Amino acid sequence: MHISGKILFETNFCKTTWAEEENIMYVLWKEKTLTMHDDQFKEHLLSFAKFVQQYQVENIFVDTQHCFYTIGLNIQKWHDDVIVPLYLEGGLKKMAFLTSLDFYSQISHEQSFQEFNSRKLWVKFFDNANQAFKWLMNGLS
Repeated sequence: MHISGKILFETNFCKTTWAEEENIMYVLWKEKTLTMHDDQFKEHLLSFAKFVQQYQVENIFVDTQHCFYTIGLNIQKWHDDVIVPLYLEGGLKKMAFLTSLDFYSQISHEQSFQEFNSRKLWVKFFDNANQAFKWLMNGLS
C-alpha cells in the first residue's frame, strides 16, 4: 500500500510521506535496513518525531514488511524514554504496523511498544494493509 502525499524524508532505508487530508504519516522501511546501524535507526526515529511535532500527526502507518533491522533492548528503552514522549507531545494517537517478513525484526518492533510510555499510544500490528489503514481512520478503537 502506498499513501500519496508530500515526501518528508527519503533515505536508503526508508521513505516518509505526509498525507495531510488523512492526517497520516506513512513510513515505508526498505530492504536495505539489513545493513542499518543503531545510530542510523535512532536518527530516523528522531526525524519521525520532528515531523510528528511539526505537522501535529495523529496517525502513523508503518510498513515494516521489508524492514530487516532488529531493534536491540537498549534501543527499545531509548525509544520509550526519548521518542515516545516526543510523539505524545506532538499529538500522536495511533500507529498501525504492517508486519515484517523477518521474524526477529517483527518481534523487536512489537517489544518496543510494550514499554511504559509506549502503552500510552494505540498501537496495532496487521498483516493486511487495508485493515491497518481502516483501523487508523476509524477513531480510537
